[in-house]
Amino acid sequence: MHDHLSILENIPFLQHLPIADLKRLSTLLEEKHFRAGETVFYEGSIGDALYIVKDGLLEVTKTLGNEEQSLAKIVPGEFFGEMGLLENKPRSATIRALHDSLLLRIDKSEFEHLLKDSPQLYFEVARALSGKLRETNMDLIRHLQQKNAELQKAYNDLKAAQEELVRQEKLATIGMVTSRIIHDIKNPMTSIRGFAELIAKKFPESKAFADIIVQEVLQIVDMAQELLDYARGKESHVRMELVRIPEFIEATLKPFQQTFETCHIIPKVIYDFEGEALFDAAKIRRVLSNLIANARDAMDTGGQLTIRITRDQGYLCFEVSDTGKGIPPEIQENLFEPFITYGKSHGTGLGLAIARKVVEEDHQGKIEVESLLQQGTTFRVFLPV
Repeated sequence: MHDHLSILENIPFLQHLPIADLKRLSTLLEEKHFRAGETVFYEGSIGDALYIVKDGLLEVTKTLGNEEQSLAKIVPGEFFGEMGLLENKPRSATIRALHDSLLLRIDKSEFEHLLKDSPQLYFEVARALSGKLRETNMDLIRHLQQKNAELQKAYNDLKAAQEELVRQEKLATIGMVTSRIIHDIKNPMTSIRGFAELIAKKFPESKAFADIIVQEVLQIVDMAQELLDYARGKESHVRMELVRIPEFIEATLKPFQQTFETCHIIPKVIYDFEGEALFDAAKIRRVLSNLIANARDAMDTGGQLTIRITRDQGYLCFEVSDTGKGIPPEIQENLFEPFITYGKSHGTGLGLAIARKVVEEDHQGKIEVESLLQQGTTFRVFLPV
């Protein structure tokens, strides 16, 4: 009894009881031993006693659907089983010993008599129950928040998987179509190239224009092959060569000269670096041509296109700026993803995705964008040197 009394004095909800009530309660307690894995009572059983944990560790479980889920742990000094007594309803959960445990048990009838005789005990029990309910409520809220987070993550993962599946299907379709296009255009492209070279020989004064035709024919074929490689997820061959920057930029801009005049666009080139650099000239030309074409489309009422070449901190940088309508921030975040396009009624939405692959995967460089609405856009292509 003395041992029981010392335990009761250390239980928070009993600490304010008069010593006489504690002594009476201690005489009503019966020790019960439960081995690890043994069940104290089952969910749905009749509530016939209140338990106080003297030693050990117990687990509260409840059947949800077809699974038994753990709800809480009960440690020494805590009590359980009171709800079944107060409500006269079946137990709402199962209590099982996780470790060998020693419990103090008070019979239902003895507990009810004690409550009637001790208003203070009734009050303390009610206060303790209120605290347990509040704690249970907080646990439930935390559990729901965790489940909501898990559901949101599962939804996001499913959505991402669905989007990736759609993307792969689109790429597969583009790959199939591109494969046919390459097969169909090679013969006419070869003929166009042949006639352009013939024109250059017969009419030397037209050689500059014929050379542009030849260059553009080769670029069309290479571009189609690059699109096919991208759609198939295939690594493309990189032909590194030493390139003189001024001649490279001049050749890149030449095909746009007529369209610049028609669209009232003023091109400007700033050379902070005019030396040589090592990269795949054909691939980087297509990247810059794509950026220049995008800049032209963004300036539908005319404007200025600025190309700046710098070399700093181990990188050669091609900067392409326009004074067009700009790109919204929410579009910028995904601008280099496949099938993302803005402000154009034409195109596949793959130009910038392929540009990123060429720069980052083929050249181990980086590409970035900076844009303000109604002020313009700047793309920067960094190539390691």
